[in-house]
Amino acid sequence: MGLHSCDFQMKIPATVYVMHLFQIIIPGCSLLALLVFLADGIQFILRQRWPVYQAGRPPIVCLARLKYIGSLGFFMAPYHFLHEAHASFADFWLQFSVRNYRVLAVFGEEARDAFFTNKNLSLHDGPGERKKGADTDAWFVRRFVRTDFLEPYLANMLSDSSKDLDPWGSQGVMDPFVSLHKLVFQAVTRFVVGNELANDPRKIEAVVNAFHHLQKGSTPASLLFPWFPTPARVRRIFSGFTLYRIISKAVKSRRQTGEFHQDILQTLLDETEEQLDDTRIMKLLLLSIFAAGTNTAPILAWLHIYMDQNAAWKAQVISEMDSFLAENMGSSSSFLEALMVVPLAVWEHALPTLEKCLEETIRLRLIGALFRRNVGEDIMVGSHTIHRDDFVIYMSENAHLNESIYPNPQCFDPSRPHQDGHAARLGYLGWGAGHHPCPGHRLAKIMTKIISVLILSRFTLEAIDGKGQRLAKVPKTINQLFHIGLPAEPVYFRYTARRCS
Repeated sequence: MGLHSCDFQMKIPATVYVMHLFQIIIPGCSLLALLVFLADGIQFILRQRWPVYQAGRPPIVCLARLKYIGSLGFFMAPYHFLHEAHASFADFWLQFSVRNYRVLAVFGEEARDAFFTNKNLSLHDGPGERKKGADTDAWFVRRFVRTDFLEPYLANMLSDSSKDLDPWGSQGVMDPFVSLHKLVFQAVTRFVVGNELANDPRKIEAVVNAFHHLQKGSTPASLLFPWFPTPARVRRIFSGFTLYRIISKAVKSRRQTGEFHQDILQTLLDETEEQLDDTRIMKLLLLSIFAAGTNTAPILAWLHIYMDQNAAWKAQVISEMDSFLAENMGSSSSFLEALMVVPLAVWEHALPTLEKCLEETIRLRLIGALFRRNVGEDIMVGSHTIHRDDFVIYMSENAHLNESIYPNPQCFDPSRPHQDGHAARLGYLGWGAGHHPCPGHRLAKIMTKIISVLILSRFTLEAIDGKGQRLAKVPKTINQLFHIGLPAEPVYFRYTARRCS
């Protein structure tokens, strides 16, 4: 049968759709949303079916959709929408709609291989835009892996992070998803934008707050009525304007003064082949900062939570760190001065246990969706076809939480092989894969090592819950489709001075 020929249908309780209907109407308090859903929703609810259409063998499950909106569940709880659908139809690909766009959620080793290695599947093409070929900004992202960019940056990262830790005092309580987030933002902002922004704490605070509002307002539900002035939408607009104004001033200041700094902003200003205007420069700068905010910062927080709950691994990390500090002290009067002259190559090969813990944390927490779009001809994957212009999703959890790749996958075990060693092809996606390696992986690893060394050398950390009691286990997570999920319950760290530095 063809793609649009019905093969058979499975009934789904109408209460599922009723629950989804109210989930999206009540939070937005939108009368307009209510009218739209009532117009088309009654027929949708009464249908009570989840149709499956034939598209070769095995068939593709076509998830139910509203006529003008698409698949309702995607807009309310996108991770659970796909996670639960895949749990119900484990051997099938899924097809759903986002407004007028068709999206395929693909699963299995064969699909994973095509997703990461087929050059027609583009990372950068979104709705309304089609760029011929692959990644047009590859020339830019390669700057993040160049040693001559990273090496001079280490001393500033150490200095900035150390200064940011000074206000902590000798003891206290901190929220790792706030305090560590600020450390990461400070570090990546200097590397990307430079001194014009990084030297002003008020600007850094403004960037962090604006980023928070942008992330909070950028949900799949906002695609339904992007023009409707909800409070989140208004905050998102103002936050976008704030970021534009701050970054724009930094770009203009660098152009006017003519000063030279070894950072990403300087690279963009000096670029001659691409003929970059200020708008594109700011877009690339913001994308770089957002990548750190949505991935590196929460992963760093989760890393220390997992180590707290696994005392043997944490003890091994601290032992390696102490040895690393002792080996590199030399004649310096403080370990901070000593670390500032440690070469990049030494940092990258040091602290292997911390790096293993980081990669295992990424495996456990990077479980959401990765997006591509087919910008070339139709792609055959086994008996399935990814048509030209189709959007494609691959759920990272299909690899990272796959029992056939990682036995007992929910267990934190840094001794597992990650990037190499296991039988599954592309079984670890933490640093990208195939034609799409993560351009910031060297920066992210170095940032994680430096911030962790500075914290663990100064303080003893103890994870606590919202009541101030010792954290009994790793908390459940509010899983997200497009970024790293946060704990379902509050998690804090009680810290006390470990030694003078």
